[in-house]
Amino acid sequence: RTLQTVIVKDSQHPDGVRRRRGIKSRTARNWLHRLGYSWRDIKKGIFFDGHERPDVVESRREFLAEMKALE
Repeated sequence: RTLQTVIVKDSQHPDGVRRRRGIKSRTARNWLHRLGYSWRDIKKGIFFDGHERPDVVESRREFLAEMKALE
C-alpha cells in the first residue's frame, strides 16, 4: 500500500486535479518491471543459496586442492 500511495500521490495532473482511485496490483508490477525490478512470490520450501554456481564450484575445487597440498 505504501508504494501505491506514493505512485498515486506523484501522479497528479498538471491542472492540480488528483486521482481519487488507487492503482491495481498488476499496474504496479508492470511499472516496477519497467524500472528494472523483478517480481517473485516468496514461498516456503527449499532454500537455494547458489552453492552449485560455476564460480562457487571452481572456488571449492581450488580450496580442496590447496588443503590436500598442505596435508
